[in-house]
Amino acid sequence: MASPIRWAAGLLPATHFWDCNGHGCDAETLQPWTSSRYSSPIGYAPQDPARFGGPTEHGETLWMVGAASDALSRMLGPDDGCCGSDQRDGGVGGCGKCLLVTNPDAVQAAWKAIVMKKNRCPPWSHGCDVPHLDLAVPGFDSFDHSTANVCGMDSRASTGGWAAQPSARDERHGSYRLGDWYYRHADTAAAGGECNELPPAFREGCTLFAAWGWRSGKPLLRFKPVACPPPFIEHVSSLFDTSGPALSAPPPPPLLPRSGLFSAGASRVEAGAVVQATQQHPCF
Repeated sequence: MASPIRWAAGLLPATHFWDCNGHGCDAETLQPWTSSRYSSPIGYAPQDPARFGGPTEHGETLWMVGAASDALSRMLGPDDGCCGSDQRDGGVGGCGKCLLVTNPDAVQAAWKAIVMKKNRCPPWSHGCDVPHLDLAVPGFDSFDHSTANVCGMDSRASTGGWAAQPSARDERHGSYRLGDWYYRHADTAAAGGECNELPPAFREGCTLFAAWGWRSGKPLLRFKPVACPPPFIEHVSSLFDTSGPALSAPPPPPLLPRSGLFSAGASRVEAGAVVQATQQHPCF
């Protein structure tokens, strides 16, 4: 029997985003600096550990990347050489370091995720003047709070297949599709069918996260700094190099079929593909 997890004191406020912009920990990697190549790799979307040999001893269901506030980054310690650094953050550290988190209020309250810091949530951003974690999930960018969404914009060479978006931003753009899910659904699991409206490359990651079943867009997570799993480090470190994001990186090993991710009426992941459940989602 596994030992109980000794969570850190207090709870960690969390949100979600996907603005297609480059992550702060990758800024120094891009050489020479070219803004058109500073965008997020597709592979930074949520991953299933089963694709990489299974979870760690923590039994996590998801591997993710995210943006940490300065206060949270200081808890993580110095940048890890594996996955970049951010020379513009005042030395707060944390790049390439991981947290184990769980959402006690989620539909799947027993689920855990390991999240690697790849970005900074600066103090002037909404909610980031205190310990805060912003999780990177395609389709879950908040139009009201996003400050740097470039999905589908001409300023980037590629953002992974998003439809065109004007530089002034368009609230109807697909990158914001689930950013306000809480106005339409009781939890993210009920909203999961909307992941199928995203570009194909992003549907699986969106669906994996949605199945967690957050009941609030700003939940309070239990958290604990942990070592990043070596296969996760290898995956993340392979996705961004001196030339920019690896938008055509080789796919990971096939995912074994797994049932029960969603209740009837939403999507589920099966054999690595997003498929529709028998019962149509009530919003469609």
